[in-house]
Amino acid sequence: MNNKLDASNNQCPHCGARELYFDKSINKYKCSYCNSTFDENKKLIIEKDISKLDKEEISQGVHQLNPLITDIIALKCPGCGAEIIINTKESKQARCHWCHGILNLTNKIANGSIPDAILPFSVSKEEAVKLIKKYLNKKRIFTSHKFKKEFNEENLEGVYFPYIITDINAHCEFIGKGEQFTHDGKYIANYEDVQNANLFQLTRKFDLTVDDLTFESLQYNTDERTEITNNIINAIQPFDTENCIKFAPHYLIGYHSENRNINLVNIRDDIDKELTKIARHAIGKSIIPYSYRGFVWDKEIINQKGSQTIAAYLPIWLYTYHEKNKDKEIIHYIAINGRTKEIKGSVPIDKIKLFLTSLLFAIPGITLFIVYLTDKSHIYLDNLILNDEEYKWQLVFKSIFALLLAIIPFLIFYNLIKKKYRNKDLKHKKHIETKHTISNYEQEDKFLELREGLKNKHISGFNPDCLEDYLDKK
Repeated sequence: MNNKLDASNNQCPHCGARELYFDKSINKYKCSYCNSTFDENKKLIIEKDISKLDKEEISQGVHQLNPLITDIIALKCPGCGAEIIINTKESKQARCHWCHGILNLTNKIANGSIPDAILPFSVSKEEAVKLIKKYLNKKRIFTSHKFKKEFNEENLEGVYFPYIITDINAHCEFIGKGEQFTHDGKYIANYEDVQNANLFQLTRKFDLTVDDLTFESLQYNTDERTEITNNIINAIQPFDTENCIKFAPHYLIGYHSENRNINLVNIRDDIDKELTKIARHAIGKSIIPYSYRGFVWDKEIINQKGSQTIAAYLPIWLYTYHEKNKDKEIIHYIAINGRTKEIKGSVPIDKIKLFLTSLLFAIPGITLFIVYLTDKSHIYLDNLILNDEEYKWQLVFKSIFALLLAIIPFLIFYNLIKKKYRNKDLKHKKHIETKHTISNYEQEDKFLELREGLKNKHISGFNPDCLEDYLDKK
């Protein structure tokens, strides 16, 4: 593989030679003459003290739409339509990492934006192969035999995916009401369960800084469809984005990369939603006393004082497998974080094996059902009429109970294994794992009144599901 670069603007700091190349194994430049190694200027010119941000700053990489570049081009896959970026200095032909179709220069399309930063791979392909084999070994019992037979290490591709990363400096103000369960607690009044609770006026004011809030900027990865398992790619976050360096084309050598097709304007609502969740999580401990009866915010004011946003390539090892059934096709992905080694995947299931194994959990119920049906002690053998009406209904209820005893354990085990292998609910919890700090925190819980004889379990307007925004439930 020819890794030499156009070094017209690069010079060895040791001997002055311009015959330089990039050694991917050590992520450094090497001089062909004196064999010395060195780093390029990797510094990203961004404000590191987020609390000083006082305006919106958008990088060139986020602004750009169709820059004219000669070596890094985007090709449209004729098989699945994906837009794949390749380095033409390295290769004139490549494979699509989604469907493994062959790409060539006849399908060249207009390029997307060049990112500001890149987070180089630190996990080699050899390490990634070991990780994926270890992962699959843990799931070998119910993994599809066809998948095991067709598993091919060559289908594991290193891919740089496009992301938009933003830092935010904000001031937050939450005003509302909350109820606390009183010590006299729950009691019976007029044959109904009622409660007493203290009502408080709640106020939370604080400054919030959010460091490297990361969003996927490839439409394919954000689409939610049952036939693809792209949520797996999202689930391997977070990345150590604090180690991003300035983008240079040579980092793409030996890897695939995707074209960004989501602009900042398309994710502004998502940024606002995640910022609200992060602010809620930041004050999570303060609302624990109100988590039983509940709380309601009349105002959630989040004022963004400043922000800085960049576009970056982040590294993922991706394995793709197409499971073809009679009426549909499911695309399974196994993804490995190219920095942290976090691995998540969707694995095809041997449905016959899973069905038969699930039946084992139904045996007690099936056996009981058969016993009830074959019990003829109260049946006239000539016309199969039961002795009395009472026993007839007793037999019906017993049979239903036996069927439920068979069906419920069967369904529970079957769906648990299916969920574990498919992992369709896996998702990165940004509000928990994104780095954030609060300062200038002010809290006031002002007692308003004692409420007695409450019949509702929660304060009016409280949704218990919202607690996952406040508490550490990954």
